[in-house]
Amino acid sequence: MALTAAACEDADMTTTVQALSDEVRAISAGPGARVMPYNPDRRTERQAFLRGVNQLAGLGILLRRTTDEALLRQWEEDGTGVGAGFEVDRDALLQFTDPHTVALALRQPEVDEDDEDDEDDEDSSDGRQGTLGMRTATRSQRMLRTLVEDTALLYADLHPEDAEYARGQRSWLAGHASDMTGGTVEIREEGMLLRLPPDRPASVAATVPFPAATATPWFALKMLEAVVTGRSPDNDGRILLTPDEVETAAERVYTGNFGALTNDLKKSPLVMLAAVEPTLTEAGLIRVSNAGWTVLPVAGRCRDPKAVWEPTLEDMTHDDA
Repeated sequence: MALTAAACEDADMTTTVQALSDEVRAISAGPGARVMPYNPDRRTERQAFLRGVNQLAGLGILLRRTTDEALLRQWEEDGTGVGAGFEVDRDALLQFTDPHTVALALRQPEVDEDDEDDEDDEDSSDGRQGTLGMRTATRSQRMLRTLVEDTALLYADLHPEDAEYARGQRSWLAGHASDMTGGTVEIREEGMLLRLPPDRPASVAATVPFPAATATPWFALKMLEAVVTGRSPDNDGRILLTPDEVETAAERVYTGNFGALTNDLKKSPLVMLAAVEPTLTEAGLIRVSNAGWTVLPVAGRCRDPKAVWEPTLEDMTHDDA
């Protein structure tokens, strides 16, 4: 996988399995290489190479551009043909191969010399100092990774020292997140929100398809509207609800929109609630615990939804009856 990533650096924007294989062969046989030379004439090594290609595809570095599986199987079986076509996402590749990022990830935590002299002091714990040093050493990288991978960095989710740091470095974090993704960052009181560009292939894999054009996501929106209407968020921009409050809201949504419910969702308010809850959780809009729901500030992106259902012939027949 690492050799294939290196081969991608010298590849054109579009490439093929065969072209990457040739480049990996040349890299592994170079005078500075400290690995066994890759031999694509052996089927087992072609298979290993394809596993590396698939791993890079899973990371969004390689984007598949051909759908003919027969070409790929032919290349795997006898090493002939182009295999498959791929597009290289340069931004994703940079995140994977940047030596500066690797060095920061592997850097050991710094421990003050005075702390080493106090090893026997029961108030000085190697574990505590090591944890503090590691948290400080990787702080900016952790903040940036959270913003890029989750598309939201909420101060209430962070250690107080990390939250203070993130507020002070919000311009730096926003600039780097924009450079890495091509998106834009909204800086808000509760945290930072990354909006990915809709026209880039990598954005599709990183964006939750919500709401989808099915009943459950739209009723999830109706539930979200019901639980936030008339409620004020706390100082962190969150709205906290007990299980009873959530179930009461579910009963209102169920009763008020019964005609639009599918047969499965019509079974009961609790059945509808059980269906919409995972949808909101996976979209990063709420968190669920034994204490109830925590509606996160990012739920504001979905406020005041407008969903209209046209009555079907079956509905009108039932009404007439």
